[in-house]
Amino acid sequence: MDATDTNALAERIAELETTLRGLRDREEILELAARYQRACDGGWDHPTHADPDLLASLFTEDGEYLVGEPPGASGRAAVRARFVELQAIPWIIHYLANPIVAVDGDTATAEVKGFVRLIDDHGDHLLHGAYHGHFARTAEGWRFQSWVFKSAFTPTDRARSVEAVRY
Repeated sequence: MDATDTNALAERIAELETTLRGLRDREEILELAARYQRACDGGWDHPTHADPDLLASLFTEDGEYLVGEPPGASGRAAVRARFVELQAIPWIIHYLANPIVAVDGDTATAEVKGFVRLIDDHGDHLLHGAYHGHFARTAEGWRFQSWVFKSAFTPTDRARSVEAVRY
C-alpha cells in the first residue's frame, strides 16, 4: 500500500468515525427523550412522575422545561419542583413519533411529535403536538437544555387542553 492509498484509507476511516459519532449522538438524544417520557408515565402500577430527582437529572443545571401554561421551570431545582407538581396527574402515558434531530458538535436540536393521554378529575384527555428540544453534551451524557411542548390544538381546544395539564 503506497502513501496515496494510506491517505485515502485514513480519510475513509475518519469519515466513518464522524458518521458513527453522529448516529450515536442521535440515538442517545432519542433515548434521553424516551427516558423522560417513561419517567413521566404512570398511574397503573406506579405513580406518575414518580422520581422527580431522576427527571431533573435529565436536564442541564440551567435547563428549561415548559409544558402547559408559561412560565416554565428554569434550573434543575425548579424543574424538579415542576415534576413534583405534575405528580397530581393520576394517570398519564406519552408516545413519541417522527423525530428530527440535528447535532452540531456538543449541542443539538430536535423536534419530536408527541401524543399524551392523561386521565384526571376533568376527564380523559388526548394531547398532541410537538416537543422542541435543545440539548448539550455533558460529562453525564446528553441532557436537555430546554424541552418545550407546543400543542397542536386549535385555540378553543388548546384552552381545554391547557386546563387539563395545569397542576
